[in-house]
Amino acid sequence: MSCGEISEEVIKPMKIGLAQGGLISPILSNIYMHPFDVWVEEYLIPKYSLGKRKKANPEHTKMIRVQGKATDKSIRTSIDKDSNSDRVYYVRYVNDFLLGVAGSKQTCEIIRNEIKFFLAERLHLNINIDKTKITHSTQDKALFLGYQICCSPLKKKRIGYNAKGKLVRQTTRAILLAPIARVLERLKEKGFLNSKSMPTRNGKYINIDL
Repeated sequence: MSCGEISEEVIKPMKIGLAQGGLISPILSNIYMHPFDVWVEEYLIPKYSLGKRKKANPEHTKMIRVQGKATDKSIRTSIDKDSNSDRVYYVRYVNDFLLGVAGSKQTCEIIRNEIKFFLAERLHLNINIDKTKITHSTQDKALFLGYQICCSPLKKKRIGYNAKGKLVRQTTRAILLAPIARVLERLKEKGFLNSKSMPTRNGKYINIDL
């Protein structure tokens, strides 16, 4: 093994950054954000993923035993507020990330603060609190990579059979929706909609090739 002497160098902050949309920008972002991925996978998710499954709802169990099937959709199969069965799911694309938390709003706020602290201390990044929102998956939508992501509400969940042939309610279904209002707003900015937000011709594009 050879040893070398480390010379003292002056680190100067760059005044010119990388252009968004360039080929190298997402590659460097993924390299820089890798420690955050590792921290989330090895620390954050294990810390807030508790227990093996939620406790069964006594009312649902009683309904199955007495009536032989699930007839009331308002009665859930498990207890919602069971802090011993929280779950955390994580996905990231360049500098945008989404966390799905099966837990309380208080847990979400604690996780958000831990993320803010890690990014500031380890990567010297300031999280945008205005864009880092906490939403309820069945009552609101989260915007991620051009899609509005939500879960089917309780009243729309169908009652079906599980693998053992027992009548139970099916689990929550993830829904991906197009942000129509934002799409219309962009079309209006480009001149493809009139003042009434109705489609209209845009003559300046006629002489441009496809």
